[in-house]
Amino acid sequence: MTIPIIGGGIIGLTTAFELTERGENVHLIDAETSDYGTADDGTALYPAASHYAGGMLAPIAEVQFQQDALFPLMTASADAYPSLMERLSRATDLPTGYDTTGTLIIAADRADAEHLQRTRAYYRDMNRPADPVTSTQARTLEPLLAPRIAGAVSIPSDHQLHPRLMRRALKDALTRR
Repeated sequence: MTIPIIGGGIIGLTTAFELTERGENVHLIDAETSDYGTADDGTALYPAASHYAGGMLAPIAEVQFQQDALFPLMTASADAYPSLMERLSRATDLPTGYDTTGTLIIAADRADAEHLQRTRAYYRDMNRPADPVTSTQARTLEPLLAPRIAGAVSIPSDHQLHPRLMRRALKDALTRR
């Protein structure tokens, strides 16, 4: 049996990759052209959301107040990435764009600093790490920061992904299979 997958963005390609890891046959259905030219009817084709996505794997920095129910899903998703990246790296020589640098949240002024304090308390209540860093430490981590930032928090467990590199790596791995 062949499993149809509609969409060749990161989710569709990752789904296809995971299923082929389990020995399943997949058929990817995607309207995208490689050059984002024009469709048969002459209309312009534009890159899908994965082309423009920011690639944040940041269950802590990206959470909003009152999203407590999403935390388990967001953290489980972020926790699954190291295994996925390891397996994908064995299936392709292309870079995956996975970056484990962490996230630095900056407060530009006093109001931002107060919000950052409330946000840190929220993270702490959700049992998630967010470490305060001094302005000097923040500028060491990110040298182009303005000298007068009002505060900063480091979240080492929040990672990033370069979506276009990830898509290329997934496509290559699937093509090789």
